[in-house]
Amino acid sequence: MENWLSLLQSRPYLYVIRERLDHVDPRFLTEYTNIYLVVGEHSALLIDTGTGIGSLSELITPLIADRDLIVINSHNHFDHVGGNYQFQETAIHRMDFKKLMTPMSVEYLQESLPGAYEYFKERNFKIEFATTTIPLIGGEEFDLGGFKATVVHTPGHTPGSICILLSTGELFTGDTLHYGSIYLPDQSNLHFLNETITYLQQLKVPNLRFFPGHEGFDLGRELLDDYLDASRKLDWSKSEYDDFLSAEILIFEKFTFVRPKPESSL
Repeated sequence: MENWLSLLQSRPYLYVIRERLDHVDPRFLTEYTNIYLVVGEHSALLIDTGTGIGSLSELITPLIADRDLIVINSHNHFDHVGGNYQFQETAIHRMDFKKLMTPMSVEYLQESLPGAYEYFKERNFKIEFATTTIPLIGGEEFDLGGFKATVVHTPGHTPGSICILLSTGELFTGDTLHYGSIYLPDQSNLHFLNETITYLQQLKVPNLRFFPGHEGFDLGRELLDDYLDASRKLDWSKSEYDDFLSAEILIFEKFTFVRPKPESSL
C-alpha cells in the first residue's frame, strides 16, 4: 500500500495527510479521513494516525526532521488510531483511554475492499497500539516553538472526543464536527454534543478555521451554521435503516446524520 496516503501542505507549518476511507470500506459513507501534522520550531504535533494502512511514520519523518514528535488522537475509533502502533508514544483523552489498552477488534471489516481486507486479515482483524499511551484531561497546552496547541475536551461523538486549538487560529475538530456523515452519540449522551456545539459557537478566536477529521478542511464558521441548520430539520420518522452501521440515517445536502440503535455503539 505504498501510495495509500496523500500529502498536502495547507500552511507553511501545517500538512494535511489524506486517507481514502471509502477505499477501506464504502459502507462507512465517508470518502476521506484527514490526519494533520503541525510543525513548530522545535516540536511537531501529529493529530490522529488513520487506519494504519500505509506507513504514516515514514511519510512524516522527513517533515519532522530532528524535532520532537507529539502524537494525539482526537478519539478512539479505528480510523483515527489504527496507525498508533507506528509510534512509541501517543495520547488520548482519559474517557477514551481504556479502549486503547488492549488490541481492538475490527472483525466488521472482514467484508471490506481487497486492500484493506488483506491488511487487516494479516493482523487477525485486530489493531495494536503504541507502547505507551498517555491519558489527557483537556486543557493541556503544548509549546511547539513559535505557537502553541491546546487540548479542548469536546464530548459528543465519543465521551473522550477532543479538539485541538492552535494559537494561530486553526481548530482541529476530529469527528466532533465535519461535513459528510455525522455519527451521533446515543440518546443519553446527545446533550453533550449539543453543549459542545454551543461551546464552539462561542469561541472568541479571530479568523477561526476548522480542520475536521473527515472530508473538507480549512473551513470557516459556516460549518457550524450549516450543521445547526440541518440539525433543526431532523425528522427520524423519515429515516432509512442501514444494516452495516446498525443505525438510522437521514440524508441532507451537506450532511448524513447517523443515529445508532440503542444497543449499538458507533
